[in-house]
Amino acid sequence: LAKNDTVSGWTDYIQTLCSSYFAYGEFKYYILQYLLYAQEHDPSVYNGIAEVHDSSNADKVLYYVAYEASVDAGIDFSKVSFTDVKNEDGTHVFTAHIPKTYLMEPQVAAENMEFIFRDKSANTTAVTAQALTACEKDAKEESEKQTAILDLAQENAELIIRALLEPFLEQLGPEYELVLETES
Repeated sequence: LAKNDTVSGWTDYIQTLCSSYFAYGEFKYYILQYLLYAQEHDPSVYNGIAEVHDSSNADKVLYYVAYEASVDAGIDFSKVSFTDVKNEDGTHVFTAHIPKTYLMEPQVAAENMEFIFRDKSANTTAVTAQALTACEKDAKEESEKQTAILDLAQENAELIIRALLEPFLEQLGPEYELVLETES
């Protein structure tokens, strides 16, 4: 401790320590909550048509089902981390480490499914459950082909983190530099 052992010295030390330590934790929590909010409120909607085939004859289409699904892309927020490296010249490099985006499981709106039966005997009580599984599989396969959804989610995560961090770092002073590192 550079200060002498006085009440005033210790008070200054504790205030400085607490303001830095707690501000970092609160800010990280705020960023993660905002990213969760953005992810939940910006899904990508996919409309598709799935084919359901006869289990004993894979070439025979029993029916087609039109569906609507939302497919979200995001990042694992528990893996977002921050480092602050102080250089010898007194400048700080504050780095936000952003994990790679990934596609989440598609959510198919079962209430919006529409059927076209080629084989009327396939129209049973189990048709909705069977169709839902086929639609989820189709939506997953189709969304994996679309790289733009992942690119946009990554770009949005970077923009949000930059928009939230830059004002915070500007208040700390011009010696702070923000660097975003994205896992590839």
